[in-house]
Amino acid sequence: MGVVAVGLVSSLDEASVTVVCRRREACGSCAQKDGCAVATVSGLLSKDVTVTLPRPCDMALTVGQLVALEVQERMLASGILLMLVVPLLFLLLGVFAGACLDADGGETWQIAGAAAGLILGLLAGRFASMRLVGAPKYRLRPYEMISCHRT
Repeated sequence: MGVVAVGLVSSLDEASVTVVCRRREACGSCAQKDGCAVATVSGLLSKDVTVTLPRPCDMALTVGQLVALEVQERMLASGILLMLVVPLLFLLLGVFAGACLDADGGETWQIAGAAAGLILGLLAGRFASMRLVGAPKYRLRPYEMISCHRT
């Protein structure tokens, strides 16, 4: 079993189904959320994630029905690993290149190399993640199957 998110079927046609999942916030139950800067900033961002996928033949779906979206843990772990390791390697390479370019022993080139390496590493990690891992492949499941496993 992979990572599961509960969603609501928002639209249906013969070939596809659109599911809207509401993102959960870690600090949603905090009593200080009225005066919290994190809650203010996160309130400005969209909390809904919309996913359109092929309509499964083995499920009877209706608009407004709760469903579970599952994505494989291996796919998520591979993408996260690429997005962490590749930028770190580029950052270290940038620091080393900056140290080689710096003749007077200052840190200016090392800092510039680290910043450039980090930016290039984030871009390379994103590209590698999309190329090697690809877009997430969701599996639609009935909500009842997920809720039974929680008890």
